[in-house]
Amino acid sequence: MMENSEDLAAERMSSGNVVITNETSLQEINMDPLPHENMVIQGAEQGGTTDARRKRRLIAAFVVAFLALIGFIIGISAAVSKNRATALAASTDGSSTSTTSSGEASSGNDLLINENEPAKSFEDNEEDDDFLDDNQDEEHSAEADARKDAILEQLFTISGEQKVKEDGSPQNAAAKWIIQDDSMQLDADSPRLGQRYVMTVLYYSLGGPSWYNSTGFLSASNECMWHGVACRSGRVHKIELANNTMDGIIPNETGILENLDFLNLGGNFIDGAIPESLCNLTALTYLDLSTNFLTGTIPSSIKYLEKLGELRRMS
Repeated sequence: MMENSEDLAAERMSSGNVVITNETSLQEINMDPLPHENMVIQGAEQGGTTDARRKRRLIAAFVVAFLALIGFIIGISAAVSKNRATALAASTDGSSTSTTSSGEASSGNDLLINENEPAKSFEDNEEDDDFLDDNQDEEHSAEADARKDAILEQLFTISGEQKVKEDGSPQNAAAKWIIQDDSMQLDADSPRLGQRYVMTVLYYSLGGPSWYNSTGFLSASNECMWHGVACRSGRVHKIELANNTMDGIIPNETGILENLDFLNLGGNFIDGAIPESLCNLTALTYLDLSTNFLTGTIPSSIKYLEKLGELRRMS
């Protein structure tokens, strides 16, 4: 019994060794030493990796398509903007082109330059009504003509119609500046029109463009702010322009400045006679015309200026 049992055990052990060590048999039947559970898990991991890659590819394709759409929209917008800019430029060029009286086209800049050119004299036209018409808007021409005519009437009473219309005269130049170029554009009924015109005539009569100091003259500022001019209650009462390289004659219009009490034009190159109109300055307390090139005699009626305390007139 014992021998049979031992023999049987030995036989079993011998049989087991053969199974364990028979690697060839294991390879032939392709046995996998891993548990079945691991095989299932490994298969699941491979499937998950495949799904993730597919999702990434879909996302990448979507992003590329989206960017392409954005680029297409931007391209269309740029083309539309370019077309609008071209159309606007064309319309601007068309509106800034006009036709001159000779039939030639002129640009807006040419018109602007023409507007800044000095106005023609009153005698360049057959009638006063034609004065400055070329620089006026047709819609406001009637109003502008009425203003011009009213101002001319006022200036005629100060200087005389002939002087105002005389081409090249200081009065003509002053009238054109008052009507056309003065940015204040005073009306005929303005209380400042007369004195602003007189100060402008003084500027043109005594060589204003070559003065040593002409600050403010013929500017948009109030004439009371012009160099050497002082006002009281808005009326010119003092003119101090000594040693200012003035050259020419003293205009008669100076005599209408009824509030003028101080006049100093000494130390210049003024010639001609002392105008009789200065005797109308009843408020005058100081008059200095010394160191000039004046000719003639002192008007006799100047003695009637009761407030005049000092008169200096030396050649």
